[in-house]
Amino acid sequence: MSNRRRVAVVCIDPWDGDAPQFRPFNFGARRIQASLVASELDLDVHFIESDQTDVDSFVARVEEVDPEVVGASTYIWSLPTFAELARRLKRSNPDRAIVFGGPSARPEQLMLGPYRDLVHSVDALVLGEGETIFNEIMALPQIDRGSLAQISGLGLPTPSGWQTTGAPTRETSLDELPSPLQMGLLEHVMTGHLQTFRGCPLACSFCQWGDAEQSTRVCSIETLVKELAEMKRRGVSSALFVDAALNLNPRAFRNLVAAESQVNYFQDATILAEVYPSHLRDNHIELLERARSCEIGIGLQSYDPAVLRRMHRHFDPERFEHVVRRLDQFAYVTIEVILGLPGDTPESFRTTVRRALDLGVSVRAYHCLVLPDALMTRAPAGMSMNYDPVSLRMISCTGWSELELQRTIEWMTEITVEANGVIGPGFWTLRTGTGLRLSAEDKRSGAADQRHEQPSREHDPHLPDVGAELRDMLAAAIDSATAGDWRTDQIGWLGDRLRIHVETDTQPFTLEIEYGDGPAFCRVGRLRFSYASDSSTPERRNLARLEAVSHVLAPVVARVFDERSVPAARRERVSLPVV
Repeated sequence: MSNRRRVAVVCIDPWDGDAPQFRPFNFGARRIQASLVASELDLDVHFIESDQTDVDSFVARVEEVDPEVVGASTYIWSLPTFAELARRLKRSNPDRAIVFGGPSARPEQLMLGPYRDLVHSVDALVLGEGETIFNEIMALPQIDRGSLAQISGLGLPTPSGWQTTGAPTRETSLDELPSPLQMGLLEHVMTGHLQTFRGCPLACSFCQWGDAEQSTRVCSIETLVKELAEMKRRGVSSALFVDAALNLNPRAFRNLVAAESQVNYFQDATILAEVYPSHLRDNHIELLERARSCEIGIGLQSYDPAVLRRMHRHFDPERFEHVVRRLDQFAYVTIEVILGLPGDTPESFRTTVRRALDLGVSVRAYHCLVLPDALMTRAPAGMSMNYDPVSLRMISCTGWSELELQRTIEWMTEITVEANGVIGPGFWTLRTGTGLRLSAEDKRSGAADQRHEQPSREHDPHLPDVGAELRDMLAAAIDSATAGDWRTDQIGWLGDRLRIHVETDTQPFTLEIEYGDGPAFCRVGRLRFSYASDSSTPERRNLARLEAVSHVLAPVVARVFDERSVPAARRERVSLPVV
């Protein structure tokens, strides 16, 4: 057996998007893998990734490798799984080191009720940049509490909580960080990731990103040339900017423009990026217009200036609307708002949504999250926040009672249904027109979106059946999700679609569920839930319940598709927690 030190990097791929040209990868975890593989350390590096949250599977895969060190990439969607993974791995081998990194590896979050016991299972939290700090951990002759205490930028467990070892003493140049793409760690890449600088010069209270000191570190022209050239060589169809925004660091942007002038990658690719409206200039527009197409997110959060001032967010409504209209001439634009911001109100939020929709672009609302390094530790005084300790979703706060927040969620669901938008776990998207994405050429020519075709309304009693066991499971899931108010009298196949005829106390309607991309009433991952009524549109109260029913049905429906031997490439990632 090799004497090389074995290390496993574990992560969960949460992607369940609906755009066929957009498929990102676990950029942060791959960066850690690349830094370990490229180091001079004698390491046997294993990358363990799954699109499922099944703890048993992760335990089995880690135990098969039997690493001395496990590094877990923790986000909201992966922390519950990796918390249980750490408990079980530590019980089976107390000498194995468990290290948590990522945005959720923060003392404040791990002191919440569900995670307090992790001081007995997790040996260290990486609070700084993982590429450097994790390598320092792996370089230790012995990974124990005393040795870890010598490394800056860690959180270490104590009986009363977590103790930090101070700020990192060394900042690695971004040019020194190895690229997982250039190292060939990924076989097929549809969407590449571009990072031109780190941190953010802003300090918005609701966001984890703010770090003015870090935002001075940028990638050189030479580094960006290499990354763009590799993306072009491999035919990567889209580039996702993982910067805080495309236009928040002038020096980094100048380097990007200079690199692109040498490579000419964007002319054949889609740019996906955030743009900060008050900083948008002509040179930013010029780069975006060079791309084959653009998808731009613009954070509005709220139209209420008092709310934004409390969140340390600068806002000029006239400038904002001018930028939206200018970008909308050639790009697919989505305005992003937050439902449940402390100090906001239901009335103010509804006004924000209506004003944003009046601009004629897509609008996406996110349920407010109380994140570490953000509202969890930097909320304005007196905000009286109550939030879920696992999903971190706001339950109530100043300006929002629990009932008001729930009613506004129901309103957001209703208007999204009416607009044939997309509803996901914790977000609602009301899309331009009826919902299909426009390319830059479509935007310039004024091409209209096509309407999503709803399922046929004809009730066919002769559809191929799914089998008694699975039919009973689906019927039981619907009965449980609706407290017996909905019943099913027929479940079967219509081609590749699963059709469920639903009876309610007032009117029947039909659900159709399939894998694939494109607009839908609701989607869980790439499972598309559509509906049709035998007579008219289902009542609003039924539609408002359908989102919750869809998420309950999803794991069972996935099994139905698996039983029918849907090709693995089309199988869905539906077991992620709704966070």
